[in-house]
Amino acid sequence: MPLTRGVAYDPRISAVYLQIDNLNCGWAKADEIRRQILNFRKSEIYAPPSAYVHLFGFTVQGTFVRGVYDYLGIEPQVERIGKYKSGGDRLTRKTMSEDHREMLTALLDNIYSNWLDKIVPFLKYRKYSGVRKETVGISSGKEQIAVIRASGTISRVGGKGIIAEEFINNIHRVKASNKFKAAVIRIDSPGGDALASDLMWREIRLLAAKKPIIASMSDVAASGGYYMAMGEEGCAWIII
Repeated sequence: MPLTRGVAYDPRISAVYLQIDNLNCGWAKADEIRRQILNFRKSEIYAPPSAYVHLFGFTVQGTFVRGVYDYLGIEPQVERIGKYKSGGDRLTRKTMSEDHREMLTALLDNIYSNWLDKIVPFLKYRKYSGVRKETVGISSGKEQIAVIRASGTISRVGGKGIIAEEFINNIHRVKASNKFKAAVIRIDSPGGDALASDLMWREIRLLAAKKPIIASMSDVAASGGYYMAMGEEGCAWIII
């Protein structure tokens, strides 16, 4: 990805050769790679006559093990807030609930619609327009936008993923620095510790009171990952 961003603005480079094998990433990352390629592309994409593209449909599915627990005499205990909080359904149900189905259907419809928008006009390239600095009130080239990455499972201290203490320290540095006029929080998280999520959400709100914030959601932004972008005085924009 950094290489693609660099060559797009290097006048010495007139063409790029990409060898694409199996992409081990989610839809959001694949779309981000696509945007960077389009940012470089000047006219056409060439491929041999024997090239082919697999166009498969989209599907979602769930696994529910309540029947196994009943057989073993185990009673699962799951705390749940809200009808769409379906993470524990796989333990407490034998089939998918209507609320869970409604949520997944809406998500699948959105992904499919986005996919059609990208594939159908494939040969009719439209220049991708990125977010300009003026959008968040930045005019000087010396001013910068901070990018705070939040990737992985959320925890309070130690371990891997999003460590609340480290994330909050990054927020404090951005808030205290005069060179950062706005911030992008890149979220790729299934959630995790509830208290840690709440502490980070509070710091994001405090930062948003001083500087514009854009929440950019990658492959996963669920539970605490989604919560980070919420709040009545939170992020000015949410990009999915």
